[in-house]
Amino acid sequence: LDLDSNKISSLPTELMAATSLTKLGLSNNQLTSLPTEIAALKQLMTLEVQLNSLRSLPTQIGLLSGLIRLNCNFNNLQSIP
Repeated sequence: LDLDSNKISSLPTELMAATSLTKLGLSNNQLTSLPTEIAALKQLMTLEVQLNSLRSLPTQIGLLSGLIRLNCNFNNLQSIP
C-alpha cells in the first residue's frame, strides 16, 4: 500500500485491520508518531516512514517478526526501541 506524499498526520486505526499487508509506504507525510496497533500488521515486510516528523517508534514495532526493511531516515527520532 503506497500512501507516500499525502500530508497524512495520523494513521486511522482501521488501517491496522489490513493484516495481509506486506508493504506500507508512508514516506513524505506529516506523521509525528505511529500507533501501537501497528503490531497487528503481522505480514508486514517493508515499512517506509522516511521524511516525516517521527520522534519515536513504538516498542510494538519489535513484534513485527517478518519486518526485513524499515526506512525511517529524515525524521526527528530521539531513540529507537
